[in-house]
Amino acid sequence: MPDAAFLYSAELMPEGRIVVIIIRLEKRGAMKIDKEVAITASTADVWSFLTNEETLTSVWGEKVVADFRKNGTIKFPGRKVQQKVKIMRPGEQLSLYMESKSVCLTTTYRLTPKGKRTMLKVTISGWEMMDQQQARREVPRVSLEWEKRLGLIKRTLEAARAPSD
Repeated sequence: MPDAAFLYSAELMPEGRIVVIIIRLEKRGAMKIDKEVAITASTADVWSFLTNEETLTSVWGEKVVADFRKNGTIKFPGRKVQQKVKIMRPGEQLSLYMESKSVCLTTTYRLTPKGKRTMLKVTISGWEMMDQQQARREVPRVSLEWEKRLGLIKRTLEAARAPSD
């Protein structure tokens, strides 16, 4: 009996590259999505972007109301879902917990300086607590959404640093 199953998905991104997503679904243990992007920006600039209601609204495509203190909340007016800040280490890590009727997920943002770049890693965990059929539908969709969001964050931050013509 295999230890895991795999889900595959592919999509053509706006800039012309094809993104193939392979997700390993473990039979036991944690099921998570890991995404990482290198951004040519300081850790302080990336942190500021991630903890600003206006820039988050542009990334999520809907209004975001946020209190970035430990146990503060991130709300999306018009939706019943909200996230609670679990861990807040400015410039290093932000961990958010979301609970609804069908899912309890933790989204963790980790920033690591690498020379003139910042590595931004996003991990979404807790899928193993969800109904397996629902997880098989949701994980590829959420993974692709995060691929797009990270691309938007990268493009936005790097465009802000680009010299004007």
